[in-house]
Amino acid sequence: MPREILLHGAVGGYYFIAGVALVAELQDVLLQKFGVPPTVVAAFRSELESSATIVQPAQRPGVLEDPLDDEVLAVAAAANAAVHRQR
Repeated sequence: MPREILLHGAVGGYYFIAGVALVAELQDVLLQKFGVPPTVVAAFRSELESSATIVQPAQRPGVLEDPLDDEVLAVAAAANAAVHRQR
């Protein structure tokens, strides 16, 4: 499924924005929590980074309990992302 999501985005289905810290966190979770082989994680990260705009937010809002949730908001703000209420 993640590959299909990346491919859909690559053909203009949507626009990916990711933060440096979030990509690193994803890599750690895939390796440590789920035991995904390092070569698979490296390939996935490479695809993600080639199809996304990677930003390094200058500021973090500090409004949520989880620092990584703050990172998501900071990435969205740094990329001037549009926000909607759909889930």
